[in-house]
Amino acid sequence: MKTFLGLSCVVLLSVFALPLNVEAAPTASGNVKVTAVKGTVTDGAGKALAVGDFVKQGQTVRTGPKSNASLLFSNGTKIDVQPDTEFSIDKFLQDPFDAAGKDLAALSAEPTTSISKMSLNKGRILGDVAKLNSGSSMNIETPLGTAGIRGTTFNLVVESLPGGKYRVTLVVTEGTVGFVKVPGQPPVLVGEGQEYNAITLEGTDLEDIEERLLNIAEDDNDFNSGDQGAGDVGTLNNMGGGGGSGGGGAQNPPSSPTPTPTPTPTPAPPVS
Repeated sequence: MKTFLGLSCVVLLSVFALPLNVEAAPTASGNVKVTAVKGTVTDGAGKALAVGDFVKQGQTVRTGPKSNASLLFSNGTKIDVQPDTEFSIDKFLQDPFDAAGKDLAALSAEPTTSISKMSLNKGRILGDVAKLNSGSSMNIETPLGTAGIRGTTFNLVVESLPGGKYRVTLVVTEGTVGFVKVPGQPPVLVGEGQEYNAITLEGTDLEDIEERLLNIAEDDNDFNSGDQGAGDVGTLNNMGGGGGSGGGGAQNPPSSPTPTPTPTPTPAPPVS
């Protein structure tokens, strides 16, 4: 499996993040139905969820150890919430349609336009998303960025690390998911059979990196100025050899020494 560590692709951000729709966005609430439950599964208020219940906008699904739940969205999306997971449906709007006689779980493409926003605060979800319409969007927020879904099968994991850090892992088994770590920047595109990993970088880590970069810059400036003392090796354009007394380098040859003039001899005194 190929792993991506922060690759960037030049693409339109609207493809995998919130789109700039020219058509009217849906305003009716979509339905999210619980289709399977194992173990302890509750909503945000601690109420147990059972098969046949509906999860509304703004509600959270929590699973305990060795517990899981399956959710079916009315646009054909299926989400399996794995053990020890906290998953929220912040928004799910969909244009109305006649669902009579339709097997929503078997849909390969959504019947009408939808807008959905979810959050995975911790744990793991498995997603199988029907192909979305051009005016639709599906975004899953994590502590380290947003996954934009267009119609794909994926595995998204959020792990808590010591020191308040997080690790997010995205594995795509079919289709493509765009992951935006920095708002306003192009997404990382994670394709079929690929994996993307992101980890928290704290402010102190950033400060350490900045300090190291500054030190490197200062050393480079000193090196360029040729202020190296007895072991001066010259400038970048006139690189010398070794240190010590500065000998052995390919330096500019010294100018020829000025010869000492030969003194004019004093003539002998005349003989009387």
